Amino acid sequence: MTKRALPLVLLAAAVSVSVSVSARQIPQGVFTEAFPPEEFAAHRAAVFAEIGDAVAIIQGAVEQPAELPFRQSAQFYYLTGVEVPRAIVLIDGRSRRTTLFLPPRDERMERSEGPILVPGDDAVRLTGIEAVVPRGRICQEFVVATTAVRPARRELSPAEPASDQESERAPLPLPAPRESRG
Repeated sequence: MTKRALPLVLLAAAVSVSVSVSARQIPQGVFTEAFPPEEFAAHRAAVFAEIGDAVAIIQGAVEQPAELPFRQSAQFYYLTGVEVPRAIVLIDGRSRRTTLFLPPRDERMERSEGPILVPGDDAVRLTGIEAVVPRGRICQEFVVATTAVRPARRELSPAEPASDQESERAPLPLPAPRESRG
């Protein structure tokens, strides 16, 4: 290969890499490529069928120490395919609507880790979830979802054994909405 042809080969390689990345549009470690969003929607539909008019809230895993790679909790991943730490999903059985709560954009983290899934329309298109909003809105959205008296169910984690007095699906009382201070 001549010295003149080398820059052209390098330019062609750079263009093909940038095209393949933009065509993919799913940054690694953000949302799975193993299954389509419709698969996760089907999993959430099964939850809708099970909870009736109740509300289900599932929190994703938190970050591990720096030397360990992040791994999303199995239940959260099964329902969303989202691989973002500290994400929360609210599944509202009455409205049959799913809301994903994500941490806000962190430019410093993006510089070190690469693209991160953040709240907004791009996340809605990528995940197929109806609403993807900042985590700070979880309380507001929970109050909206539970304004009518509806049952809430508490699923115990494997590390938390059920007592004789408490069923794994015992209804929990919902807190009364707080009055805002003017």
